[in-house]
Amino acid sequence: MFRTISITLAVISALIFTGCGDYTVNANEHKTPIHNQGAMGLNESETGSGDTIYIFMPLIEGGTFTMGCTEEQEDDCWDNENPAHQVTLSSFRIGKYPVTQELWRRVMSGNPSWFNSPRLGRNAEQNPVDNVSWYDAQLFISRLNDTTEMKFRLPTEAEWEFAARGGLMSRGYKYAGSDNINEIAWYLGNTGGKLSNGATRQVGTRAPNELNLYDMSGNVFEWVNDWYGTYTEKSKIDPQGPLEGINRVFRGGSWSVDAKFCRVSERFNGSPDTRLNIIGLRLALDPVEEEVEEAPFKENSASRLRAPNSLPVRILPQ
Repeated sequence: MFRTISITLAVISALIFTGCGDYTVNANEHKTPIHNQGAMGLNESETGSGDTIYIFMPLIEGGTFTMGCTEEQEDDCWDNENPAHQVTLSSFRIGKYPVTQELWRRVMSGNPSWFNSPRLGRNAEQNPVDNVSWYDAQLFISRLNDTTEMKFRLPTEAEWEFAARGGLMSRGYKYAGSDNINEIAWYLGNTGGKLSNGATRQVGTRAPNELNLYDMSGNVFEWVNDWYGTYTEKSKIDPQGPLEGINRVFRGGSWSVDAKFCRVSERFNGSPDTRLNIIGLRLALDPVEEEVEEAPFKENSASRLRAPNSLPVRILPQ
């Protein structure tokens, strides 16, 4: 009961005090901070076309990890994080950043985000999209796939946690990339989340985790594909979650919640039609067979894909 009340209050506070492509960063983004780039994050001279969207999808090498309430989570674990159990995953790709408002707008011809540019009074194109349901996320992905002829999807809950923990590079942090949440996350403690100035922040403006993924703790919760269900002790291989259910899972914490809700093992769930200004999404993608056998691609080897509706996308694996 205490857990349900705590989550409800966090959500209500986010709504009361606010009234309630992909990643357009250039190939030199390791040298050019995202917050110093323009609204598109790219100049036409760098892309050859203002229609280009760049999607950074690092290859996450598969492996085995312990999912759930592990030692570094200390006394913050809830019952639904237990029992901790072994999970083995195949390799996959996952977005380096949450889906931005710009990418959503370019694909869907609209922006549902509560924290959009007019409301914030500043450019929010590179803020994560918010106020989207699980169903909205599926529609977005369907249209993106039609546009790109790719097979984007939401990550599974196990893939999300493995990536947040740093995959095979994990150093066992409590949050995604550090034990000091202020280094890696936008959350209640540094956004004024329960005050009138609480809001999302531009993606990639806190430090990344061990896999160079940004915002996996804080900024916005992220829908994953799974129905919500309880854990068991049984080891699993590429788990997809329950076959059916009532609620879908979302992960990662947000700008409006305390640090303990941004932990890598923390689990939330809600009706798939829920829309809140604290929930967004991150893309996943299955690698082709050749990619699993080879080292991850370099940025300059990325291919450019032309789409039927003139929204070309360049997939940048690193």
